[in-house]
Amino acid sequence: FASFRDQFKETFLKEYRRVVEEGPRWVDDGGNVRYRPPQELYTAGASRFQTQGRPVGHTFMTDAFYLDGGPLCLVWAGLMDADDPIMQDMLAFFREGPNWKIRKPFPWSLDRAVLEHEMSSCEPCYSFNAFHSWQLGDRRHFLEAMYSVLVGGISHNTYISCEHRHGIQGTLFAFPLGMGLARLSVIDEQIVPGELHLLPATGPPGSSGCLPSSAPWTSRRNCRRTGRRWKSASRETGATVRARSCCTSLRFQA
Repeated sequence: FASFRDQFKETFLKEYRRVVEEGPRWVDDGGNVRYRPPQELYTAGASRFQTQGRPVGHTFMTDAFYLDGGPLCLVWAGLMDADDPIMQDMLAFFREGPNWKIRKPFPWSLDRAVLEHEMSSCEPCYSFNAFHSWQLGDRRHFLEAMYSVLVGGISHNTYISCEHRHGIQGTLFAFPLGMGLARLSVIDEQIVPGELHLLPATGPPGSSGCLPSSAPWTSRRNCRRTGRRWKSASRETGATVRARSCCTSLRFQA
């Protein structure tokens, strides 16, 4: 399976980079020409966005879901890295690109898609940009995405995740994303294979509150709850804990 995974990624990247190079560009406010990667692996001119090489015009399928189901999900899927120039340009497109200038004054959910406080303006549960910030160790944008999803994608009245920013709609399941980001902020076993990354609320005396990278840690097992305090029998495990910049806090009893 690992061999197939690696071969698939290699093949995908080769073809996708070719299609991206042949595809459209966008220009940022600084005048820089940047990639606008496609949502599919069609060759240039054969995209659903074009007919015989000519643009077919804007539709909600070519914009709103270009954010929710488009190239940003490739980092989450493990097919591209967040520091890849293609992904950097894609993220900048939704954070600061031309859609911000042409959105309606009172937009609806399928209007020109943007990232509002790091959350998708279409469907909050598809804010794949959060995984870019997670992989890059971009603490500010990661936490902004996490709290935006928890606040903007979940009803404050019913506590369900089917309430949309622009009205009550179904199948907008923001809870898995919000809770998943919250877990990664304190316990992360995915960022580096074979490593467990934690960030406790308090560290050694004189520290800033974070365990230093590669700090030795004693795991305490066989815990039992007695009243309001924990008692435990400890055993050295030789585990290594690394602090993650995207983490918030993890409380544990020594």
